[in-house]
Amino acid sequence: MVKTLWEKGDSFVALVEFKDDPLTPYAHPSEMDAELVARALGTLKYQQIAFFKWSKPKPVFKEEEVQLLSGYIASALAEATDAQVVNFCLRGRRTELIFPKSVLTCGLVFAKDDRLHIVFSPLLVAEDELEEATDGIPTDPRRRYELKQKRIFAEPPVSYPLRDEGNLLLKKPHTNWAVVD
Repeated sequence: MVKTLWEKGDSFVALVEFKDDPLTPYAHPSEMDAELVARALGTLKYQQIAFFKWSKPKPVFKEEEVQLLSGYIASALAEATDAQVVNFCLRGRRTELIFPKSVLTCGLVFAKDDRLHIVFSPLLVAEDELEEATDGIPTDPRRRYELKQKRIFAEPPVSYPLRDEGNLLLKKPHTNWAVVD
């Protein structure tokens, strides 16, 4: 990590830099404010496999999580250099069936081509499932193409990144990467 902007337990927002990053330069520092970041985070939904079909879309973040993260992410984007991205992890609580459990959501956020990119890995994973869910995940979640039994879902203006055969990170479609116009 280059710099940690916020940390509480195993939740944090920090700036990181990847060696030989094929997506640089980024549009950083960015003037995206907390309101725009909150709107982007608030539109994200996910689906998961349940009984051999995709579930109804559910919000990735609760409203209080959106409010917490958006200010720190906007500040980090404003402070980042064109070679840095924002890394975040957030511990939260979710109820599945009737049982509440602690879950972890981590990812990267960066601005490129006037769009906000949000890449998840892991996404809402319970503590007891974390090792299995992250098994084999590279340090850079942009190199992962699939979330285990989950996918990001949102209506336009949110989309997946365009495939690019010439780019190491974008050769396959991603279910863990959302792009917000």
